[in-house]
Amino acid sequence: MRIKINEQNRAALQTALDKSNGTATAHTFRHVIDLIDRARQAEAKLQHLALKKGSRSGAIATASSGGSVAHAYKYARITSTATLVRGSSAWFLISLTASETYRRTAGDTYVSLTAAQDAEVTATFRAQFGKQEVAK
Repeated sequence: MRIKINEQNRAALQTALDKSNGTATAHTFRHVIDLIDRARQAEAKLQHLALKKGSRSGAIATASSGGSVAHAYKYARITSTATLVRGSSAWFLISLTASETYRRTAGDTYVSLTAAQDAEVTATFRAQFGKQEVAK
């Protein structure tokens, strides 16, 4: 699966959501806007890391649905996990799964970078400061 995340692909994205979720609705991604929002969050994380737009292709974001639940909530719940990959100018949905979890918190978007992206982000960060020499 590789579906561009945008309004024009609303039908294909909704079909993927419906197929993945089955009958689960409470803690899963239910609407296309949920995926669009997660793509925006992932893009904002790349922006926060000061990764140049031309270097963002290949970054992967893993987004989980659901929020936190009360400590008294002791049952398993079904949540969605979407895997997004950054193309040259947009995010693409490449995987969407639903699974049971006992985790009390969910709803995170985690971004992972390629080695080249990591090197660029690290160099940009290190350019902001200098090292002090160790006194002998």
